[in-house]
Amino acid sequence: MSQKNNPLHGIKLEQILTDLQSHFGWQKLAMKTNFNGFKRKPTIKSALKRLRQEKDLWAREAIEELWLKTFVDREIAPPSVKRQQTTPAKAARPKASPWDNSKPKQN
Repeated sequence: MSQKNNPLHGIKLEQILTDLQSHFGWQKLAMKTNFNGFKRKPTIKSALKRLRQEKDLWAREAIEELWLKTFVDREIAPPSVKRQQTTPAKAARPKASPWDNSKPKQN
């Protein structure tokens, strides 16, 4: 089965949940999805455990759909991507030639 057209391919549920939580917060996330796992003292770990259960697959699909609508459809970079982009890259320094310090040949 090819996944090349699936925008969620390669993205872990934990990353999706972390992105949504940092973008919306737990309260707004609970309102948008109506998932009880986000209403009472939620943590990433407990929410992941509940979302992976078979009885709560509807909530996982709702979370994935919300992530797509929030970040992919509106072309907004998720917080996890922003964190990776804000780390400054080291400027490449030109390598010194071994001949720069050589003495000119005398006749």
